[in-house]
Amino acid sequence: DASLHSSEYFWGVPTCYNDSAEPNYFYSSFFGELVCTISILPWLAFGYLQFATHKGLSVRLCYIFHLLAAVAGVAYHTTLYRSAQVLDRGIVLCWMVCLAYQLRAYNIGSKPNSIAYALFTSLCTLIAIRYDDVHFFAFMVALGTSIYNAHQVGKRYPMYRSIWDHGLHSAIVALAIFKADDVIISSFHHFHSVWHVASLYATSLMMLFVSAVETARQGNRVVVKTLWGYPYALEKKIVY
Repeated sequence: DASLHSSEYFWGVPTCYNDSAEPNYFYSSFFGELVCTISILPWLAFGYLQFATHKGLSVRLCYIFHLLAAVAGVAYHTTLYRSAQVLDRGIVLCWMVCLAYQLRAYNIGSKPNSIAYALFTSLCTLIAIRYDDVHFFAFMVALGTSIYNAHQVGKRYPMYRSIWDHGLHSAIVALAIFKADDVIISSFHHFHSVWHVASLYATSLMMLFVSAVETARQGNRVVVKTLWGYPYALEKKIVY
């Protein structure tokens, strides 16, 4: 093991449940996982920028949790403390619940498919029992609720539906990368950093979708800016 001796760890011996394949304190005695920490910096920058530019929108609370998730991620990968890991997971879950609530608020009046909800919740329960992961259960229920309501909201705002579709597809890729880091290619030490970048793009698109819908509900509209066909930002157009 090329990592530093445990006595040289600035934050002490790691206490987290598990961490990425990146060797602990390999590049620095201060950062438990330096590359993972660096890969979160774009998330911090994006989170602050979006939080600062979405004043007056009810979705701003979602942006607050999105930004705090990046802060917690930096704390976790720097210290490798169990408490920081719990905080990281908890804030991400808060963001997911906030997003689900926001999308549900846009979808008030529609009749939910109770059978689909029951089947999905049962599946998540079985998986949670199998892997003893209550956090995963709660996250997946919130994600499933978001997907269902976003689908309904997208019917009302078809001009913005492509943003959510790109976000959902990116989320599937990001989750696949996350599981690959755990199961398949853990020998590639920095695969978890790729997950950070992929999940940033996926979650940012989901946030752009709710921002576009919120802006439209206020009587304005936005133009979706794309790069090579992939959405990345919104340009607000005032309707007089």
